Amino acid sequence: MRKVALISVCFVLLLAGSAFGQNAYYDRGQSGFFFGGSVFSGDDYIGLGAGAAYTISGSFSLGVSVARATYDDDEYGDDFKETDIAPFVSALLLRPEESMPIGIEATATYSRATVSGDVLDAFGWDMSRNVLIGRGDIFAEIEALPTARILPFVGITYMFGNAEIEDSFGNSEEEDISEVGFTIGASFQLNKKFVIVPSMTNINDNTSFSISFNAVIPST
Repeated sequence: MRKVALISVCFVLLLAGSAFGQNAYYDRGQSGFFFGGSVFSGDDYIGLGAGAAYTISGSFSLGVSVARATYDDDEYGDDFKETDIAPFVSALLLRPEESMPIGIEATATYSRATVSGDVLDAFGWDMSRNVLIGRGDIFAEIEALPTARILPFVGITYMFGNAEIEDSFGNSEEEDISEVGFTIGASFQLNKKFVIVPSMTNINDNTSFSISFNAVIPST
């Protein structure tokens, strides 16, 4: 169970990573919607994600991410599939200025996931995972062109929660989750409307890669 739980943690770290930047993509005082899709992969897994958020005054965002991932487990000889739903809130604590071109953003996420697979189905087992995630990012803002800017960032994520397997008789086994992950990446914003974000996440020497494609739709 530990190996599957760790892969599950990698998925949710990628979800937390994809949540970076909503506030920074808007001008001060500007509000609007944010929509995106992502692809992520590691040594034994690949997944797709999507998310939406609303940003208020370029400082505070509310949103939700969903993801579907497949993990190939050689130990069990089976493919595990995970479906993840993760609502989040984020706040821009420091906006880059000419005098201080560094920004700080904080994100809090709750993630609920279910895991399925032939092995689990054969034994009548249900596996789920619940975690709370706190993330902090430091980023810079680089005006590459009049219509394009780059926001390189580094982030640290801490999560805690549990993974649980329950059989058809109601017996269950739980495993606590407490992990720290690190993310590095860059956001490329074009015409203030489109954002591409490649990133790399590491947890316990397991490295994952993701890229997201996003749309910024100001309402004010």
